[in-house]
Amino acid sequence: MMRTSQKIMAGFLVTLTLTAALAFYADFASRRSLEEAISHELLILAQETMKRIDLTIHDRIMYVWNYAEQAWILTFIAKSNQSFAALDSPEDFMNRNEREWISAPPDSPSPVMGELEDNELSRRLRQHLINFFVANYGYSSFPNLFVTNRYGAVIASTGRTRRYRQDKEPWWQTARQQGMSLEDIAYDAPSDSYGIAVALRLGDSDGNFLGVVRAIINVGPIVKTAEIATGRYQSARTRLLTRDGKIIYRTRPYRFLQDFSYTDLLSRLQGEKGFFIGNEQNVQRFYSYARSTGKEHYPGFGWILLVSTDADEVLASAEVLRTRIAVVSILLIMAGMVFALVLSRTINRSLAALTAGAERIGKGEFDFRMELAGNDEFGQLASAFNSMVSNLKEVTASRDDLNAEIAERNKAEKALRESENRFRATFEQAAVGIALVSPQGGWLSVNRKLCAIVGYPEEKLRQLIFQDITHPDDLDADLEFHRQMLAGEIFTYSLEKRYIRLDGSLVWTNLTVFLVRDEDGVPAYFVSVIEDIDQRKKIEQERDRLSMELARKNHELEQIIYVTSHDLRSPLVNVQGFSRELAADIKSLLSLWQNPEIPAAIRQQAEPLLNEDIPESLQFIEKGISKMDALLSGLLRLSRLGRASPTLEECDMNRLLTDIVTTMGFQINEAGVEVIVDGLPTCLGDRDQLNQLFSNLLGNALKYLDPGRPGRINVNGVKDKGRSVYCVSDNGVGIAREHQGKIFEIFHRLNPAASEGEGLGLAIVNRILDRLDGKIWVESEEGKGSSFYVSLPGWKGGNRARIAVTPLAKGEKEK
Repeated sequence: MMRTSQKIMAGFLVTLTLTAALAFYADFASRRSLEEAISHELLILAQETMKRIDLTIHDRIMYVWNYAEQAWILTFIAKSNQSFAALDSPEDFMNRNEREWISAPPDSPSPVMGELEDNELSRRLRQHLINFFVANYGYSSFPNLFVTNRYGAVIASTGRTRRYRQDKEPWWQTARQQGMSLEDIAYDAPSDSYGIAVALRLGDSDGNFLGVVRAIINVGPIVKTAEIATGRYQSARTRLLTRDGKIIYRTRPYRFLQDFSYTDLLSRLQGEKGFFIGNEQNVQRFYSYARSTGKEHYPGFGWILLVSTDADEVLASAEVLRTRIAVVSILLIMAGMVFALVLSRTINRSLAALTAGAERIGKGEFDFRMELAGNDEFGQLASAFNSMVSNLKEVTASRDDLNAEIAERNKAEKALRESENRFRATFEQAAVGIALVSPQGGWLSVNRKLCAIVGYPEEKLRQLIFQDITHPDDLDADLEFHRQMLAGEIFTYSLEKRYIRLDGSLVWTNLTVFLVRDEDGVPAYFVSVIEDIDQRKKIEQERDRLSMELARKNHELEQIIYVTSHDLRSPLVNVQGFSRELAADIKSLLSLWQNPEIPAAIRQQAEPLLNEDIPESLQFIEKGISKMDALLSGLLRLSRLGRASPTLEECDMNRLLTDIVTTMGFQINEAGVEVIVDGLPTCLGDRDQLNQLFSNLLGNALKYLDPGRPGRINVNGVKDKGRSVYCVSDNGVGIAREHQGKIFEIFHRLNPAASEGEGLGLAIVNRILDRLDGKIWVESEEGKGSSFYVSLPGWKGGNRARIAVTPLAKGEKEK
């Protein structure tokens, strides 16, 4: 049969273990939810950034193509073809020019080169496709362009080319036969730049081949779009890679087209997109990637955008919660084991001694017995544990409710993921909405995807203007950008706006617009690119909801600590009361023990028990109860800080420190310490909590004074960048370097054997500062003293007068 003491120990340990397990389970569930939200956010960010890069490259290609198909350019090329056809031998003519072209020194162009680089077509190409971007955007989108006739001879060029004849080049043949030739990013020697080479076939109205235009598209400004992927987290990194793993761009310093294929990361980039967790330089990171899929006329080169961020940074709040749960759980279990062990041994030893004494006493006036079902201390202890079991059932019921809630949330998250997958599949199959809009706002031309986004048939949409379906709250900003573009103040703009669909619902989009002007500079039409970002907005709302849910779980954990600490005090009070009553009964028993009718042999055997063993056991009980009570009181104070809202107001710190020093006057004079309070700036805070904070700091300074020299404590403060910074310094024993990073942890004590306390003082100080937007740090040297610095939000006002508190002379009364 299990003894009562064993039941006490088992029940105590089971309760603490279940409480710790429940807390760790809640932490695990919240961490998983946070990881899933971050993965969704990074994946969508990588996809949207890669699509912007594809769209920009496509726009550059179309810009060259649309410009080159102007009538006057086609006429220029046709005239060149006619002049070549009139030659006796165009082949001999091109070979002569080719030899002259190749033999010309690098710094001295041949006459043919000079003529082709300065004709009307070359000048216009340079003006409209090179100088225009440099003047308006600060960079050259097309470092080099040239045009050939149908014979493959260069007839206009913005810069020097390697050869005069291009008809033997593979790209020229591809452009002539297929209409376009695209070459992946590479170094272009004539323009001394890295870019994408595009060659486009030019023909007349009947489709007859006229010639080829070739342009180098500068990728430098385009790939800088990837920089937006690093804005949210400090540890975020972005890499843009070619299909075979060469670096086009990355956040950290890099060499263009540096080989990245040797790393393990490249082997994990399978498919068009994905998310995974990996290690880089022994640091765990979250990775998301998206491949280039092209855009209409631009098929894409399979480039890969890789976005990563440090797992420790994004999961920092979850790690702090896990550490706190582990520390509190371990300390509670250890304290419970020690207390239960001491109590168990004391009860067993007392019961054995009393039973032996009762058997030897025989028939006498003293009737000694113990009934666990009665109202003595052991019965109260059993009743308290029955209450604890009842509380444990309530905690178990709460745990079941929490498990059901977590399961329901997982079910909702699964439904949300399924909904997101369906939406993403639809979104990936659809092209971005594109429209040509008149300067007055009318829809000149729209594609099917735009109609799908706004929910209008094409015929009905072209009868409206964009103002008709723009949300009223977004219209003013859109019209202002519209006005600035017509006035020539800006050349392009992007904004997030809402459209009103045909069914009355709203859809969030990202709108990018640029203005096309005719040859005379008159506005012709706007090109609008509309991306559907409605799903991204929903994900942002879900992320905010999960953050609020995590805060609520933290609050529930504080409630559990508060309730557990509060309910454990009742049985402790009962044990303490009955142990003191038992001590009084022992004293009464000793006075009666002197009765001469009791045999001397029996008195000789029982007196050591009554005079030594039982009183010593009661002292152990008292000490254990006192330690447990101090621990529970500290936990209650710590939990109450999270329950009471601070009252923020301007605090006169000189008056507050004066009150604290006055209240602690007895301890200060008893220790013979000189306390000096210099003029202190005011701050924004809660008076009561600041009183507790600085009382703890002064109490610690008094507790750890150096007995070998007169004590001195100095409190001063300054204003620094809108904050008030206070310093409490002493010349005590100091803090070893290995302890300085741990003193603010809960239950941490520098020298448990040499000083009293439960190790909660600085933890409470740290908790108060968390609630008051404050900070604390320590500077200390062992054997010389410590300085605690407290930073709080400042308040306008100056420093006050200096206050000095010195010890009273021996025998002098405190006034």
